[in-house]
Amino acid sequence: MGNRLRTSLHTKKVFDEVRNISRLQPFALSKIALALSIRMETPLSEEDFKTDNEGLELARETVCGPYDSLFSMVVCEDAGKAIADSEIFSTYFKAHIDRGAKELEKEFRYDKRLFRRLIGLKDSI
Repeated sequence: MGNRLRTSLHTKKVFDEVRNISRLQPFALSKIALALSIRMETPLSEEDFKTDNEGLELARETVCGPYDSLFSMVVCEDAGKAIADSEIFSTYFKAHIDRGAKELEKEFRYDKRLFRRLIGLKDSI
């Protein structure tokens, strides 16, 4: 049951806009959105969990791949608690992806160099 999620309609619109220019697919954009949300200094709020389910359907295997345990651990660490496997993806990942999409939208609209910077990260690793 917890292996699929539906993003908000706003997240779908952001992903469509960014994909049209960057050619990045939703599974990659969801990872970027997750990272942007987790790097925020504020924890998820109750409002972050109250988004609609009218957007893209994402499968856990597609988003996390072989790094499912790592992604889950990072989300639990950010929440500061253990989270049941049945709700970690469909609830917490969704909240992070929807919140992160808002951050992605801001970064993308105000700094078109975002993707150049993201691509450049591989050179510094």
